[in-house]
Order: sequence, then structure tokens, then C-alpha cells
Amino acid sequence: MIENLTVENYRSFRRYSMSGLKRVNLLTGYNNSGKSSLLEAVEILVSGGDSRRMFDISKRREEELLDSEPNSWELGDISHFFLDRDLSQAFKICSNSATVTIKYCPAGEGRVVSDDDMIEIERSSDAEDNSRILLTLVFGVGFGPKSKRLSQGHKLRHEVFCRVEHVGTHGLEFTKLAEIWDDILRTRQEHEPAKSLQVLNDRIDSVAFLSSGSYRGRMFIGMRGEPNRTPIGSHGEGMQRLLSLAILLSTVKGGILLVDEIDTGLHHSVLADMWK
Repeated sequence: MIENLTVENYRSFRRYSMSGLKRVNLLTGYNNSGKSSLLEAVEILVSGGDSRRMFDISKRREEELLDSEPNSWELGDISHFFLDRDLSQAFKICSNSATVTIKYCPAGEGRVVSDDDMIEIERSSDAEDNSRILLTLVFGVGFGPKSKRLSQGHKLRHEVFCRVEHVGTHGLEFTKLAEIWDDILRTRQEHEPAKSLQVLNDRIDSVAFLSSGSYRGRMFIGMRGEPNRTPIGSHGEGMQRLLSLAILLSTVKGGILLVDEIDTGLHHSVLADMWK
């Protein structure tokens, strides 16, 4: 479990530390004070600096670049991750049992033999020996699906601590929801989300995910006494929000769930039950 967290040169933080973290933690603060950045820092740390996680973070913030080639793809601009967008200083994220340091390496730098710009990811934790990853940057200082990945040291694990999931203010995308729902079915936990939704309506007895036909990627709610299930969108934003949390909690047991603006769409009268 993460008991403390320190970030250096990450986004708006020159240096910031938190201690005394428990199983459940709530961050509060003004808009644009860095709450989302701290959640991202945990995501980067727990994933061991996995570039796919950083790419996902860039997508959530719409910090992408568009390649000029005909077959273009989205690229994350890594400068946004650094304090004042200054690539000359590495940013570092550490906790009581792991550390991840990410540095920008321009092409031709002495200790990196490459004709490309790269980022260097150094990580260490109680779960694995120190390792070093070099990730080729494309289109200036961006990274994307076609970036080349090199590793030095021991075999790399994608996640240092455990599984980590993030849900933003817009909920879960279809592809992510489908992936998670498959995990729920495999582990026979399909009844757990329905129990959580009873916080808002005690008549709810089932949740189903349809992935084909005109209902592709939609969740349906079953109610006691009703012959047919209805789309979750018919039940309001709060129900959709709570379902996202319930589904993720069912699959991330033993791991870390990060929620941005956890009360989005929920009336204050149900927040106490939501926390339970």
C-alpha cells in the first residue's frame, strides 16, 4: 500500500509530499490546484512509468499532437508532464516502496546512442530490481503507438505494485468497459455492480452489458417487477457514475482505483452511502 507520495518537477509541482495515506483517501482543493496531477502521479508510479499510461493521460487531457503523414495517429506531447514544460529537468515520483524518474534525452546526447530523441525511464521498487527503459520519441517530443521501446536491466513488469485503474469525469470508454466486464464475468462477480447501484434504487437486481447490434457498448439495468431491462442512460447521470465505480471496484480488488471528481452526478444525500 502507498503510505506516502512525493512528486518533483511534475506538472505544476516543483516538490510536493503527502504522508499518512490509508486504504481510502480523499483529496480536496480549488480548481486547477493539482488534484488530478497527483492522481496521475500515482498512476505513473504504480505502472512503473509505463508509456501507455502516459499516453492515456495525454489523451484524457487532450494534450495530443497530430502527425502530418497520411496515416496519422495521435501522439502525446511529453513536455506537458514537466514543470513549466521545461524538458531540461527530470521529473520524479516516489513512495515508501517505489521510485520512478523520467528524463528527456535529446538526440546525440553522450550516454544515449541513438539518432532519435528519447525519454529515459528509471524505476526501482521492493518488487523488482532497478531497471531502465529508453523510449524513442516521434514527431518532435511526442510518443505514440509506433514508438520504439528498449530496455536495460531485468525483465520488465508493466506494474510495480499492482493493478491500477483510473476513471475520469467522463466515465469509461466502450472498449475499456468491455474489457473490464469480461473480467467480471470470468471471475463470477456480475452481481456486485447491481448491489452497489441499490444505493440509488433498491429495486435494481441486475446489470447487463450488450456488445452487439444497435446496442453496442451499452449497459442495461434490470429492476424487480419489470419484464425488460432498460438502458442505464434512462436512469440519469448519477447511476452511470456509480456503475463505473462499482464495475472498477469489482475488478481492481487488491489494487488501486483512482477517481477524479468522485461526486460527479451524485446528489449530496447519497454520498455517505456511496463511500460505504
